[in-house]
Amino acid sequence: MSSPIDCVEARQLSTSVSMKLVLIAKISLNCIAACLIATVVKTCRTKRLFVMHRNIKILLYFHFYYVIHVVFFMTSGLIIDLARLSMNHEDDCDYLIPIWLTFPIKCSFVFGVFAETITIAYISIERFVATYYREYERVQCKLLMPLFIVAKIVFVSFISYILLGIHVDWSAHVVVFTFRTKENEPQYEFVAYALMAVEVCAIVLYHFILYVNHRDTRALHLTKSRAIQLTKSLSAKYQMEENTKVIKLVLPIVWSHFIYVIIWGVCKTVYSKTNGNLANQFFAIYAEATTTNVYYAITMSIIFLATQTRCRKSVSTADIVRNTGTYQNAEEYHKQLHTIFMVRPERSSNSHRHRN
Repeated sequence: MSSPIDCVEARQLSTSVSMKLVLIAKISLNCIAACLIATVVKTCRTKRLFVMHRNIKILLYFHFYYVIHVVFFMTSGLIIDLARLSMNHEDDCDYLIPIWLTFPIKCSFVFGVFAETITIAYISIERFVATYYREYERVQCKLLMPLFIVAKIVFVSFISYILLGIHVDWSAHVVVFTFRTKENEPQYEFVAYALMAVEVCAIVLYHFILYVNHRDTRALHLTKSRAIQLTKSLSAKYQMEENTKVIKLVLPIVWSHFIYVIIWGVCKTVYSKTNGNLANQFFAIYAEATTTNVYYAITMSIIFLATQTRCRKSVSTADIVRNTGTYQNAEEYHKQLHTIFMVRPERSSNSHRHRN
């Protein structure tokens, strides 16, 4: 049974113009975010701005999907809240929302948020492997992505739908639903801090990978030894260049995600320390307004489109792709060049011996 206080606060929230304006604004922003993400996906599918490994493409597409996933379920929840608060009821308790309706939507939203973070970590691991496994660009490693994807879905589903839903009262009706309750606060904080630690480690790994590839590329360019230039295969040079381009593309997106997660976490912490009851009208509006996921979706799309535009103008592999048509042909092109460079000195030495 719902308490009379909850029913009264639900009635008050239904008369709040500020709450409805926040809901309308967030719905509009989510629509803008959906259009921008659709533009990003269309750009990736129609314009080959530079050659990327198959696995990194899969991970980027999954990240875009999870952002769309978050936007969809966030918008669904906002529309339901706006609809129920805009109706007229004689009984104040009719403004409450049942847990069985809002919990699956919120869980799906949280699933997408956690999956975004795990995908960011996966990209850093994938680029780490690409940095130290020099045959990675030639070997497709097709089993790596299915293992990553299955492990991620199982892990995130367990957190979102099971761990955070253990103490949920399915028969309850609430003013505004929140996962953070007195019963599950330890689990909630553990999950939040663990995912934050994962994202911090991923950012550190991104910068380390960028440093290693910059260092190796610079050392190769500065060397005067032709032997070192030849022993460093063209595929290895290409791989270092691709690692650098991918990290430069992803790193601003990762930092924006981290910043918005920090802002969201700080806002939720301020709320939990100042008022433990989300049914309060002011804090219901505050909690809805400080959910930063839609801002990340918009920022990510703008950063990606801007970065890709710069890459299109500066990437040296564009001519290879344009002339050869496909990634496989470009790889064969690199192999042919490598063979020419490796064979030519040997022929010169043989002809020199014949003259003598």
